[in-house]
Amino acid sequence: MIYLFIFDWNSFWINIIAGLVLFVLSLILSIWLIPRYTIRLLKKRNKKYLINKISALLQEFCEFLMISPYRDKILNLEHISIFTRKSDFKNFRFVALCCINVFNRIIYPQIVIVILEYYRHKNPNESYKLLSEEFSRLKTFRIEIERIIAAHSLHIDEAIIHKVSDLCLYIKSFESSFKVNLEYDELLKESNSIREGVMGLNDLPKIYENLLFLIKELISMRYFEYKIEISE
Repeated sequence: MIYLFIFDWNSFWINIIAGLVLFVLSLILSIWLIPRYTIRLLKKRNKKYLINKISALLQEFCEFLMISPYRDKILNLEHISIFTRKSDFKNFRFVALCCINVFNRIIYPQIVIVILEYYRHKNPNESYKLLSEEFSRLKTFRIEIERIIAAHSLHIDEAIIHKVSDLCLYIKSFESSFKVNLEYDELLKESNSIREGVMGLNDLPKIYENLLFLIKELISMRYFEYKIEISE
């Protein structure tokens, strides 16, 4: 008996095309959709941690400014109360009080003026003593914010980490400049000379400008609300 087999080319090509379509769809699903959904889910779960860690940074920044010796009527005319968003009522809370209105553009050149004026009428020995206190404050401040970043980097946006790291680098640059004064001290003792200047002073305005810009950027994030008020 002879059997005739007729190959169904239409079914063959339909199966090939259907398989190819399913392959492409599964590829898109595995490469684009699943990772995107996973990242979105992780971001949602990390939102609470992110708010807490950025709040911790804001608190450190604002507390540092609060005890700063660089103050005047223009610089401290207004203050900002910072809160988490009211829409997230369950987690709504006060975060920090910034003694400078970082949204007022005039305060950026003003902080430079205030810092330079603070030291301008003081003799080198007085300036050195005051700058030594600022050196200790800034070093402690840098170590603390580096600790926050190192301990919680998984819950903080990479762009924020880079900007905080830049601030720390500016502080380290000031620390290096200031340490020249310690070597200068030895030379003064050996030669029985009088101090005529202080190293590191010119690095301070850049540190404070960057700090104010960073506070402004963090406050402006969608996780926070703020209220600007006249200081009494």
